[in-house]
Amino acid sequence: DLLLHGAAGLLCRQAEGKEVLESLVQEAREAGSIAGQGPAMEWFEVVFKNVLVKKRCDEKAPSWCLLGKGHKVMVLPKRETDAKGQEWVELTPFELRRLCADCREKKLEEARGFLLIDGSSLGLGALLQPVDFDAGPALRAAALLRAVDAASELKAQGDRLLKRGEATEARERYAAARLGGSWDVDLRAQLHLKTAEALRLEGELEEALTEVSEACSFMDREKSAPALLLRGILRFDSGKWRESLEDFEKAQDLATRAQQISQDLAAWLRRAREAVHRKDSRNFYAILGLRCDCDSSDVKKRFHKLALQCHPDKVHSTSE
Repeated sequence: DLLLHGAAGLLCRQAEGKEVLESLVQEAREAGSIAGQGPAMEWFEVVFKNVLVKKRCDEKAPSWCLLGKGHKVMVLPKRETDAKGQEWVELTPFELRRLCADCREKKLEEARGFLLIDGSSLGLGALLQPVDFDAGPALRAAALLRAVDAASELKAQGDRLLKRGEATEARERYAAARLGGSWDVDLRAQLHLKTAEALRLEGELEEALTEVSEACSFMDREKSAPALLLRGILRFDSGKWRESLEDFEKAQDLATRAQQISQDLAAWLRRAREAVHRKDSRNFYAILGLRCDCDSSDVKKRFHKLALQCHPDKVHSTSE
């Protein structure tokens, strides 16, 4: 599990983290545990302070590397006997390459690694002892790898749904992608921002603001202009003109430094400045039940619908 957590910590779209997880999955496959079979390999733990991985079953043979006490290794399910009658175990090819860097460039037939089980004849006592294989970390690694591999596609599916206005379905895809994106800061931020966009389509402005705040909490400040722009839009939707203007100005500052100023940001800045200086501070978009970036046809349709609903012949009193 420690190895699994270490791999998770590396998983910021970095190949190293994925390789560690893949090694755990390969380990489980070699041991025959993922398929639910009895272990095809055996496991031993080093119980002496240091044990040499030898190139042959011979005390005087050259070594590949040194393993410290507490190290657990996977070995082939057979024993080798040397000229003195001492028993040795052979590391699996995968395990040998994982543990001994000098073996990684060698062909399979050129690299074999052996460990002496008992060093009593050398006055050392037991060197290794058998232990049970725990497939749990490898199985969890396999599940995490599947989630990592699926995350980008799930986000892409969510983006397509969002573009079609299917906000609820889009949010479901973004939520499903979060497990695989948990250790990728950029992807994680994008998932929060896209979820906020979907919530905005559904009129859930407070929840959308919470999602944007989540994204801002771990984003690199220099990359946070899109998050600030979206937060500004949400605050504009809510009639918080001054706060939205502050967000747009911060986003403009960051975008200018990165030379990525967009037409959208420029347009929102202009609208926010006009709203701040307007005498009538009412949010007419909210009164009409519309988002503040709707087009004129949406306004006409909604106004016509409300005019019919609020006609004096139909109601005795009306709100704004």
